[in-house]
Amino acid sequence: MQRIMRPRVLLLALLLALPAAAEPVLLDRVVAVFTTATDGTQQVITLSDLEREVRLALVVRAGPEAAEGEPPAELWAAALDWLLSEHLILDEAEQLDIAQVDAAEIQREVEALVQRFGSEAAFEDFLRRHDIGRAEVLRVARRRLVVGRYIESRIRLAGAVTDGEVASAYAQRKDQLGGMAFEEAKPLIRAQLEKERREDLVANLVRSLRSRAGVRILHRFED
Repeated sequence: MQRIMRPRVLLLALLLALPAAAEPVLLDRVVAVFTTATDGTQQVITLSDLEREVRLALVVRAGPEAAEGEPPAELWAAALDWLLSEHLILDEAEQLDIAQVDAAEIQREVEALVQRFGSEAAFEDFLRRHDIGRAEVLRVARRRLVVGRYIESRIRLAGAVTDGEVASAYAQRKDQLGGMAFEEAKPLIRAQLEKERREDLVANLVRSLRSRAGVRILHRFED
């Protein structure tokens, strides 16, 4: 993610970087723009930012092999949507001064990522192939730790699922449970309700943050 440059400065930088009479070359593409609430700075997410995020996410979820080659088309739009959400939640956490994570926690996240590759050398080779810097890996690890912690704090404030809510859900969903007795179904229903509460809380939080951040999607990904 990069801070956006003034148009004249950006144009001058591009002209100076090109040899005389050279054909313009598209080096990257801005895919989304948003404004942070912290200081009102307009920021951008580029296509290369997004690709690096997608590859790192694929390593975590499915292993290094899944992160090679062209990422699946259906991932791009979802990845951009969640990346925007993470940045906005991080900004909110920093405003509220609850974004503290220590270096040891971040390092443990990075070490867990390295373990997916089996060796430090294989991990470093992956980073080189996909133009991902170590500093960027640390930033991603920190952001995800802060976002996860902030969401958990909001869930705690919302309160736990009560036994009454579980009983009410059981009565409403009894037909879907194949005749399962209440005591047997209770843990399953509670887990479902907790998942639904988490999804609703995150969706409402992101909707509120996006409305204030003036998010603009500049590139629509097609399957």
